[in-house]
Parts: sequence; structure tokens; C-alpha cells
Amino acid sequence: RPFAWISADPRHDDPALLVASIVEALDEIELVDPEVLLALSNPHPAIEAVVLPRLAQSLAKRTRAFVLVIDDLHLITSQVSLELLRTVIDNLPQGSQAAFASRSEPSLHIGSLRAKRQLVEVGQAELAMTRTESAVVLANM
Repeated sequence: RPFAWISADPRHDDPALLVASIVEALDEIELVDPEVLLALSNPHPAIEAVVLPRLAQSLAKRTRAFVLVIDDLHLITSQVSLELLRTVIDNLPQGSQAAFASRSEPSLHIGSLRAKRQLVEVGQAELAMTRTESAVVLANM
């Protein structure tokens, strides 16, 4: 599957910028419905009332599966931006996945994703190496 990659920064607390970044990344794989960007073109876009529903509809219509990666998710703290990400997760087309890299647990519906077995978590314990594993890595560099 193709990857759409976003390196988050504090500016992505602005949900309009986050939507624009998601659209830009996904457009590389398959064009997003232009209605999403049209809704963003308003000087004060109605994110929750207009943009999110249009984004959800556009995601549902996609024909190519993809992986949406958001790196440094811990830098996104605004509730509206996080709600936007929940909408994306809830509307991923069949065969698609979201992958988030974060230094802390994001304020998403992680518990329900765990309960539904729709979440794979890789934490410090899984990433830590023993001395032997570290020696092998260093020896092969």
C-alpha cells in the first residue's frame, strides 16, 4: 500500500492546516474530493460542521487502500484537530490504516480501538534492545 506521510508540528493544532496537510498527502495517492478544499477556502471554515463530514465522505469513496502516517503526533494537542483525526480513523476505507508516532499517548479513542483489536502499539518495551542485540546492531554498522 502507498504511504501518505505527515510530519506534525505545533502548527497542526490549527485543524484547517491539519486537513490541508492530510489532503495534500492523500492527493499523492488518489485525489481527494475537491469539496474538502472548497470548504477550507472560507476564511473561517466550519471544521466540525462542514469540513469533517466532507472529509469523511471523501475517504469513504476512495478506491485505493493506503497508510496514513502522522509522525510526532504528540505535538498536536487541540481538541478540534484530535477530533479531526478521530474522524479520519473512523472513516478509513477498507484495507487502509493510520500509523501514529508519538512520544506520549495521544488523546484519541485508544481504549475503544484496543477493545476492538483495531490497534497495534509499539512502545519502549518492544523497542528496547538487550546488550547482545545492541552489540549485533553496532557490529553490523
